[in-house]
Amino acid sequence: MTFSETASPTETAEPCPTEFSVSIDLRDIGEGDVLKPLNNVRDQQPTGVWRNWRDSKVQFHLRIRARDGSFRADETEIVVERGSRTLLTQSSTSEMTTVGRHVWRWDGFDDRNILDTTQLLGPDLRVTANVTKGGTTRSATENLDNEPNKVDWLSARINLGASSVEVRVYVNYENESNMSASNLSHLKGLVAEGIRQYWSREVRVVNRMVQVTTTVVERPDHSLDLDMNYATGSFRRSHATGIVDTTLFYNLGHWQNVATADADFKYTAAHELGHSILDETMGTGVSWTHKGTSTVFQTESSSTPSYPASGELDLMYYYTGAQPQDFHSRTIAAEEDVRRLIWLCQVDFDDAR
Repeated sequence: MTFSETASPTETAEPCPTEFSVSIDLRDIGEGDVLKPLNNVRDQQPTGVWRNWRDSKVQFHLRIRARDGSFRADETEIVVERGSRTLLTQSSTSEMTTVGRHVWRWDGFDDRNILDTTQLLGPDLRVTANVTKGGTTRSATENLDNEPNKVDWLSARINLGASSVEVRVYVNYENESNMSASNLSHLKGLVAEGIRQYWSREVRVVNRMVQVTTTVVERPDHSLDLDMNYATGSFRRSHATGIVDTTLFYNLGHWQNVATADADFKYTAAHELGHSILDETMGTGVSWTHKGTSTVFQTESSSTPSYPASGELDLMYYYTGAQPQDFHSRTIAAEEDVRRLIWLCQVDFDDAR
């Protein structure tokens, strides 16, 4: 959160009915109106070089007008509110106090050092500039109506003080095979467990490690649709092509063992979510080929690696050979994919006019 001034901090303003006045407006050109909870040097296919957590900022133009071009306020205060709650208060007695145009940049973090994208979305957010001189305060407010910039089924809560990030995946379950309520409830629980297990880990950005926990929240709208199927016969393959809804099959008929079927379904739910992440960040080709480890028909290719004897197994890779006994305990979403997951939780700022 920073104050800054343009190259022309002073100017002689046109006469106004009061000694001074103030206005504030969202800078909605370029990327001045997009907030990225995690920023990357590449916007279309983020990979490789990640920036510091608070690198991305939205920008607001503040202008102070006064009859006297040498006017200087005693204090300029910026207040960000959502409904009746104050998220941030920042004041200065030196910056943004002179006649002219100024820029205020906000990284989305509140007074508690927390960025929660759910608190930035919708029509209830507003930014107010209060400029005070000699006991007189002039104020201006920019009312906002913000939307998700990439996908509407993700949000992130970043607490740098606690070195933690919570990503929420919003899903809508469709009972495609008309299973019983108890069976559907069981599968919902497995989806939540699987996504939390495989998409939660520590990630490094620059020189800082944070613990990312990914949870599932069910809601009917602005969510990732999951078509749920209970297969009691032969093996049915789940898929997330990016063309139709993600389709998940619980293959009890194939495994003939509840514990094995449960473990397979948790892995499958997390893997298919990964296809949606890769499709949105790296493109359909990367998603369909499992980051280059399979053909587009999702079969082995000359580039398919063998299972390593130890270490992590990439949740989104295809491997060749016999599946190791510790497959589920070693498999996890790669750090780079978890960073891409957070990157998708972007907010597009827009004025409410």
